[in-house]
Amino acid sequence: MIIEPTEAIKAVTLWSAVNFGLMLVLALNTFRWRLKEMVAVGIAKGSPGLERAVRAHGNNIEYVPSILLGFLLLAILGESSQVLHIAGAILFIARVLHAYGIQQLDVAVPKTRVAGNLLCWLLFLALVVRLILLSF
Repeated sequence: MIIEPTEAIKAVTLWSAVNFGLMLVLALNTFRWRLKEMVAVGIAKGSPGLERAVRAHGNNIEYVPSILLGFLLLAILGESSQVLHIAGAILFIARVLHAYGIQQLDVAVPKTRVAGNLLCWLLFLALVVRLILLSF
């Protein structure tokens, strides 16, 4: 039996696809650095570019799947597609800012990295609170 997806489910699907695309771009960037540094596994000592590419990809993987699962739960619980589109856009912007910032080799703590982290954490906190409220 096929169930017609709601607009909220479609919103989650769209933002999942967009964020999976970012994940792929970050994976390919890590691969590019591995080829450049000739490192198959781990991180080459003395290669901050590879280390930062690995962290950009890893940090993205640490946050995005859990948040997308939360979005799916919100959709199932009846959250509006508009809220999910806004949250999805915030997630994508936050992860792009962070990924760009963490790979800047000439700045110790780039503002884009900090802004991306803060946006992601605030979104995660809002998601936790909203899911708790909807569970009652």
